[in-house]
Amino acid sequence: MTNNLKRVIQRINPFQLGVTSIQINSFRKLGLGEGHLNYQFIIGNKKFLCRVNIDKNVPNQSKEEYYALKLYSMT
Repeated sequence: MTNNLKRVIQRINPFQLGVTSIQINSFRKLGLGEGHLNYQFIIGNKKFLCRVNIDKNVPNQSKEEYYALKLYSMT
């Protein structure tokens, strides 16, 4: 799983993440949620979180949580 996630991250346009290149300095598993896995990775001096939905009964859970957290962060 970890190597697959790293490959997916390395295909992201670096400017979408606010970096000039995708050079993963650190990648670690943070833990298991109710229906997802949490990872942290560092590119340059920026930290990112990656949540992988593993609950096939709720396929849009990650997307819904992302928008909810984005709204929350604006308040």
